[in-house]
Amino acid sequence: MDQKSLLFTPEGVRDIYGEDCERRAKIQQGIHTIMKQYGFKNIQTPTFEFFDIFNRERGTVKSADMFKFFDQYNNTLVLRPDITPSIARCVAKYYEKEETKKQNIKDGVKVAFDGKPTPITAINCPQANRNLNLYLLPGHMNLSEYDAQLNFAQTATMALTSLKSLPGAFNDLIDKTCRVYDIEFVFIDLNPGLSSINQNLFLISDAFIIPTNPDTFSLMAIKSLSAILPRWVKWKEQNIDSFSDSAYPLPNTTPKFIGEIAQRFNIRNGKATSPYRDKITELTDLTKQLLVPVFAQNNMLFEEQKYVDAGIDDSYCLEEIKDFQGLSPKSHDSNVPVYELEDSELRASGAALQGMKENRRFFYELYEKIANEIKIILG
Repeated sequence: MDQKSLLFTPEGVRDIYGEDCERRAKIQQGIHTIMKQYGFKNIQTPTFEFFDIFNRERGTVKSADMFKFFDQYNNTLVLRPDITPSIARCVAKYYEKEETKKQNIKDGVKVAFDGKPTPITAINCPQANRNLNLYLLPGHMNLSEYDAQLNFAQTATMALTSLKSLPGAFNDLIDKTCRVYDIEFVFIDLNPGLSSINQNLFLISDAFIIPTNPDTFSLMAIKSLSAILPRWVKWKEQNIDSFSDSAYPLPNTTPKFIGEIAQRFNIRNGKATSPYRDKITELTDLTKQLLVPVFAQNNMLFEEQKYVDAGIDDSYCLEEIKDFQGLSPKSHDSNVPVYELEDSELRASGAALQGMKENRRFFYELYEKIANEIKIILG
């Protein structure tokens, strides 16, 4: 290759400088700012990885299209063509540590899903920072592997004896773990999917709260839930006797609606700004007109006096929670709720510090109110 050719870049890449470079940097900075407000943290994986990380089963780029080379030990390396497998590899290291690899919800119910005669036992739960009464039962990135088995167990009319134990497995694990730690309340944070695992975790619960964002997607979700949640409840009512003689019976309970929470919106003069306010109103109206009547027909509401005693009006909105903004990344950095942040962890001064302290107090009072509402309605 002559010296003149070296002045040009290889096919598929180009130099970025001047205004283009500044525009790109500004966009990246804006994205980083927004992501930090929602609690996301940066992650940087190596520019090149072992080829097996991006094989046909895991990657999205064909092997022939990857840039490959060898290290001093003749291992095949590739320039990272896709960030997802690299992040998955990084996260998977958590489950290789001796103190954590077996202490999670997936491994907790493994004996049931493997069909082994060994009973489910409680797992060791880490304690939360600054709250020794709060424990975490970790999830697992591959928990969805059990979804097909659970779906078959919940839909097959003539399920095998070992499969009949699966619908009650999660409840048994949670129940036994609660006994070890003398737990009074269990909060299950479900993802927004409609999997068999989510169905199961919903149906073993005593009550549920629906978190919403003031946007079109939440409006669509409310309409879907009005049909799906009662269908799940009816399935349990019709089939619970089929699992009564299994190793892990389903609890004979019906989840009841506590209320909804509107969250993640900006405020002005102490109120949600106009577009958010309109969507919040639409959400509460849809809840009153669609969700509540359907839940009432399916025994999914508490007695009316319970809501009155808890101070929950007929909108069934427990609270409106504005965006955490600058408090969110600091909360994640310190591994504590926003209202538990100490002044030194706010890393601010002057008016900015005062504003954060006021927000911290606001969120403490708000979450205390929600906690009291839940305690009263479940009492």
